[in-house]
Amino acid sequence: MKSFHHAGLLLSPLIVFWEVAGFGQPLAGAAAGALAALALTAWSKRRGEDLLLPAGLLPILGVTTAVLVAGPQPWAGWVAAGVSLTAGLLMAFGVVIGRPWTAVISAPDWPGMTADPVFLRVNRGMSLLWAAVVAWVGVAASAGLHPVARWAPLAAAIVLSLWLPRRWVQVALKRRPAQADPNPWPSPLVTGRRRAADSDDADVLVVGSGIGGLTAAALLARAGARVWVFEQHDKPGGFCHHWEGQAGTPERPLVFRFDAGVHDVSGCHTGGTVHALLQRLNLEQTIDWRPLDHCFVDERGAWTVPRGWDAFVAALAQRHPTDAPALRAALALVRRIHTGMYATASGRGGVPGQPGSVPGLLAFAREFPEAVRWLDAPMVDLLAAQGVGEHAQDAVLGLAGYITHRPRTLRVRDYVPVLGYFMHGGMYPIGGSGRLAQALVDSIELDGGRVQLSCPVAQILLEGSRGSGVAQGVRLADGSERRAAAVVLNAELLGAAHTLFAAGRLPPAWAQRLRTLQNSASMLSVHLGIRGDLPGLAPVNHLHVEGHTLELVLPSLVDPSAAPSGHHTVELMQLLDPAQATDWFEQPELTNPQAQRHSAAYAARKAAFAEPMINAAARLIPDLRERIVWRSEASPLSFRRYGWSSFGAVYGSRDPHATVSRRSPVPGLVIAGAATHGPGIEAVVISGADAADALWPGLLQGAPAGALVA
Repeated sequence: MKSFHHAGLLLSPLIVFWEVAGFGQPLAGAAAGALAALALTAWSKRRGEDLLLPAGLLPILGVTTAVLVAGPQPWAGWVAAGVSLTAGLLMAFGVVIGRPWTAVISAPDWPGMTADPVFLRVNRGMSLLWAAVVAWVGVAASAGLHPVARWAPLAAAIVLSLWLPRRWVQVALKRRPAQADPNPWPSPLVTGRRRAADSDDADVLVVGSGIGGLTAAALLARAGARVWVFEQHDKPGGFCHHWEGQAGTPERPLVFRFDAGVHDVSGCHTGGTVHALLQRLNLEQTIDWRPLDHCFVDERGAWTVPRGWDAFVAALAQRHPTDAPALRAALALVRRIHTGMYATASGRGGVPGQPGSVPGLLAFAREFPEAVRWLDAPMVDLLAAQGVGEHAQDAVLGLAGYITHRPRTLRVRDYVPVLGYFMHGGMYPIGGSGRLAQALVDSIELDGGRVQLSCPVAQILLEGSRGSGVAQGVRLADGSERRAAAVVLNAELLGAAHTLFAAGRLPPAWAQRLRTLQNSASMLSVHLGIRGDLPGLAPVNHLHVEGHTLELVLPSLVDPSAAPSGHHTVELMQLLDPAQATDWFEQPELTNPQAQRHSAAYAARKAAFAEPMINAAARLIPDLRERIVWRSEASPLSFRRYGWSSFGAVYGSRDPHATVSRRSPVPGLVIAGAATHGPGIEAVVISGADAADALWPGLLQGAPAGALVA
């Protein structure tokens, strides 16, 4: 009822005018209404409320008063219509500019929801309703219509205002979980549509052994499903694997270990997503994690980031003194949003996710209103709203290269988790990034699953009518087939759309959507084995020098086993936008460019592109060139080989306008990997866990909703 009284107060200038003018005193009504609007404007300003309606009614009624004071007019009988029509247009204008007047009065009834699209839609609708009713009341009065015709619409609007918004919000929020997971086919593992019988068949087949696919496989195998993973590469992990290069002589070999792409892993702290996964699988003691420190280097010099969020904020504010108050405010807001984004993890086995019920969504909004307000907004808008200048914004976005080549396009929901590196610290697994992948492989095999390396999948088998088939297994490159109740697709989606499905087998709308996904960046990388020490350097260095933006990572600083004694590993990485990556391929991308990769021209091009990167790295290691004893370069062709990704995309492919859901429109086909939750180890772990939960409902809560049926 509080909002009802508030509405009456905001409409009081019009109500006063209508009532007094109704007794044949339009001048007195207009004057009294103008005074009421003046008082209401002052009251609203003191409360910090939107002034559009009260301040807008003031000139409407003020001008009306002035006109009527000037003397009798032949149209005086239509003054009520003019005032009401103008007020109705004012209310409609508020809707057009995104300031519906009913949002002011309904905000207390929906704590935390005022920035939610549902709240805004409801209030746009209610404000337009009231705009029409307000206009009608004046027109009906001027036309001399019966009082019932005049007041019945007003009474109906009051009744609707008391009932419709709550019902509208409830219905809209009830649809939200369904919109996030719009293909609610029942899991075949629960319905018992198929149970592995033949030794070559399984309950679940996983295409691709990236960390998302391995996460799904490990969780399902631990739950009791029979799982097979097929990987085209000779190492598991996708871009999360390591390899060796050897220099020296046969008598005195120098063996260096390098990482394919992953170095810095978030979510490894106690309570973090990766830690929760490993703990669930009894793997938390199998990996020795070491913290990584960061240094940012630009033309202003080098800045080593202190450990801990508070120390980071203080140091960043000191580095940008003009923006210091704004930075502190913005990063305090970021911290609260980060807390909100992970708030549901405790009830989902350590895996964050959207609340799955209307009460849960409303409770989340009440507790984390700032998350509701900002999650889908651009990160730069959040920073700018707090007064952070562009240069300081770029400093906050310093880790954006971990997930994109276009930092200023990132949404808050994309980037705030990345700032977890500064809140909780990023970690490196001793023994190389492949240790994480191997730990998951060991868990899968310990629980009866299989991981087949160097075993590419040629096609995902769909049975049933064209365009509406059901996933039933895979055909391997050697022509053999493996059957299963469900398939987890952990391949890069754009490439999978072109290569892994027979023409016409996918639902047409989904097939079209997959083919319009956008590639992410690819990468150039240089791997160096060098002699000598690296005193005073941080393990992770973000360089913005001489027109180059690249990462310089020194794994051997935290893990001496990466290099021989007296030596170190140096890894340089520079992102390439999709157009630059495409330019590296002489033949159509859907072919595997074997011949090009072994050509002298390709080797020369890689070496030439590496030179400026080495020059930039020499800003931190001045005698770098003289110390190199081993060198190798990787291009988009290399990353295409690692992950079978389109044009060597290292961050997957995504729809920039909508989220790819875990359950595809094809029953039995689940998606895992960067397409659903974005790139990065922590994100794909969440994706893999969600994929497993789709096939074994309740798995994340530890209470599966059913068992496999033999």
